[in-house]
Amino acid sequence: VNSFLNRRRLIIKYILLDFLAAMIAWGIFFIYRKCYTDVGFNPYYLRYVWIDTKLYLGLFFIPSFWIVLHALIGLYRSVYRKSRLKEFLQVLTTSIIGVLILFFTLLLDDEVGGYNSYYQSILVLFGLHFISTATFRIILSSRIAGKIKRREIGFKTLLVGSGPRAQKIHEELSTATKSEGHFFQGYVKINGEQSAVSELRLLGEKENIPEVVKQTGIEE
Repeated sequence: VNSFLNRRRLIIKYILLDFLAAMIAWGIFFIYRKCYTDVGFNPYYLRYVWIDTKLYLGLFFIPSFWIVLHALIGLYRSVYRKSRLKEFLQVLTTSIIGVLILFFTLLLDDEVGGYNSYYQSILVLFGLHFISTATFRIILSSRIAGKIKRREIGFKTLLVGSGPRAQKIHEELSTATKSEGHFFQGYVKINGEQSAVSELRLLGEKENIPEVVKQTGIEE
């Protein structure tokens, strides 16, 4: 139950950070669209930004769009087992897809002086969204990785086998300076083994693995 609750809390953290990142990116981009002209930033137009209801609608609906897109692509799955490189590439891919969707649904009707303005808008929105989302996610993923290494969080693990090799694996993983997140719940015997793994409880034979996994919530 605790593992489930911790995972759910972590997913909520990812969703909130993604929502915040999308709000920041869209807010800055909205100001860019309203205040930047061919001659650069014009602060005069700022007075119209804060009274534009589209800004506040966008600050809710645009982040909601990104949350749905992230969920569809799978960014909220396996929250404890995230490779930072893989996550970087996933956020990069998602940002490209999402920005193109927003461009063709919302931004294509903007009044611009030429195609270069379209390209510039796409690049600005992509840069803002990708940098803010990737930064928040990598910070959170790094904190999670640190907690796993310090054995503060981990995965319920079943050791299959009870011979000398299984004993060695258990000792190496349990005494490693940096944990890989294995919280051993016990072991099962295979091929009629008579030996035991010290410090672990016997949970059955290999034929019992499906039942053991179900009863103890084994993840690894």
